[in-house]
Amino acid sequence: MGTLLSLGDMVMVLYVALGIQLLLYCGAMRLFGVRLGAFFREARTPMATAFATQSSSGTLPLTINAAHRLGIPKTIYGFSLPLGATLNMDGAAIRIAISAVFAANVIGAPLDFMSMVQIVLIGTLVSVGTAGVPGAGIIMIATVFAQVGLPIETVALLTAIDALVGMGCTALNVTGDLVGTSLITRSEGDKLAEQPVQEATCGAES
Repeated sequence: MGTLLSLGDMVMVLYVALGIQLLLYCGAMRLFGVRLGAFFREARTPMATAFATQSSSGTLPLTINAAHRLGIPKTIYGFSLPLGATLNMDGAAIRIAISAVFAANVIGAPLDFMSMVQIVLIGTLVSVGTAGVPGAGIIMIATVFAQVGLPIETVALLTAIDALVGMGCTALNVTGDLVGTSLITRSEGDKLAEQPVQEATCGAES
């Protein structure tokens, strides 16, 4: 029962952290003048799909469609969204940190400051290379645990809640892709939108 309660606490802490990250996204969008209502109206479909499928790569067509409906130029989302689906795993990075704290508590060995820094660095690098498919998070966590000296046996406990935590993390990953694309559009959209015109002009001259 104690183990089950610990897993429940971990899931609760994880979703609180994901919620805080979402609030940071909202703050960044407000700062750049992105309308939150319009954004979430179009983003809700890929977010819900990512939550249900646990696959940011599988959700990519819906994410692209949402970006198109938001009025984002194809020259921007055609590059940023596929790249984000591969590299942007902020939800997975949050999951690694919380999983490491959970494993340390299970064995009764609190993490010192240097261990936390090591987990942050390794977790960030590993999350970048994580496949956007269901179940990849457990492999990622096992890799980090092996590097920082945490017991691999605790990964078996985390497997029991893999789907539950993976849904929220994947939804945040997809949301982050759209947020980043929207911010790029606000900050660099005009410059990037001029590129196809310049290319067409060069083609006509040649």
